[in-house]
Amino acid sequence: MARTAVEVRIQDRTARARLHCPIVAIGGINADNAAAVIEAGADVIIIETQFDILELKALVAGAGREAVVFVHGNPGAGEDWRELVAQAGDLMLAVAPDMPGFGKADKPAAFHYTVEGYARHLDATLAALGIERAHLVLHDFGGPWGLAWAARNPQRVG
Repeated sequence: MARTAVEVRIQDRTARARLHCPIVAIGGINADNAAAVIEAGADVIIIETQFDILELKALVAGAGREAVVFVHGNPGAGEDWRELVAQAGDLMLAVAPDMPGFGKADKPAAFHYTVEGYARHLDATLAALGIERAHLVLHDFGGPWGLAWAARNPQRVG
């Protein structure tokens, strides 16, 4: 089955969308209802939303509060996981964020470019997407970032 990508830009929890294909009319999208948009027909979407000091940029497929979360390494980006996100999205919610300083993510000077800073960012990403439980797939730098998050949140690790 051919996969279709839709890019959705969410800022300050109000919707703005740039559709790259005519899948679904998107209006009123935010981190709380993005799963409904995915269920409406988009196989993979790119979510961008503002929180803290930077924007969240992530590939997302599937639906639910439990997710497979793909965390890239260096060099890398969420885009590295596109095909796996699409396939995993057939089973459950799948997410591949661009971590700060990588891919299309912001590179703010005020961000703490440490393992703990990235773990906090991952936590904020999961919260913004409403993910309650995460099955982590970690690569390279994504390993220590994801494991630091998992050590602080063992009840949320699948």
